[in-house]
Amino acid sequence: MTSIDVRAYNPARDGAAVYALWQRSLGQAWPLDRSELAAVIGDALVAFVGGRLAGAAAVARAGRCASLQLLLVDPDLRRKGIGRRLHDAALDQLARLGAQSVSLGGTPGPYLWPGLPADLAEARAILERRGWTFGYTCWDLVQELADYETPADVARRGSTFTYRWATGADRDRLAAFEALHFPSGRRTSTATRSRPRSSPSTTTARSSDR
Repeated sequence: MTSIDVRAYNPARDGAAVYALWQRSLGQAWPLDRSELAAVIGDALVAFVGGRLAGAAAVARAGRCASLQLLLVDPDLRRKGIGRRLHDAALDQLARLGAQSVSLGGTPGPYLWPGLPADLAEARAILERRGWTFGYTCWDLVQELADYETPADVARRGSTFTYRWATGADRDRLAAFEALHFPSGRRTSTATRSRPRSSPSTTTARSSDR
């Protein structure tokens, strides 16, 4: 039986190894630089086998709501129970901190996907075996900007107002605007699971196509 050591993630000690793991696992299909990955992996657990980094799980929490943002296992060490240990340890940690519902990706916190990419079918099957139930498809829209030009009619309309990058000082007004004009869309990527790991209730997740 594989001996798995799970502990808290330390960015100074583990950051380079976790980024290398991302590159080996998903980097070709989902290229990220190290800072982009670091923005998601704040509160995380890492697993070691024989002193070698074998996997990582990142979570985020805001009050009673939480999310499993990433579950990553070294391709050479899969099917040894590492992902299961990380998954269960992450949900245990969230439950101890008072979380009562958990989403797969999405808010709260920074995230890579609002659910699970449709091309990760094997991961979906594994998560379903761990109790997750997938809901509707959430389309993650991507636009290449290298040759992008603003359409003329959009540019003309844009000349009638001013705009700028949002700052932290705008957060409350943006939240109020979203609640007023998009009340049904605020938590479209959220999945619910009452009392993670402490009851047999069902977890639901959102599926994400890209």
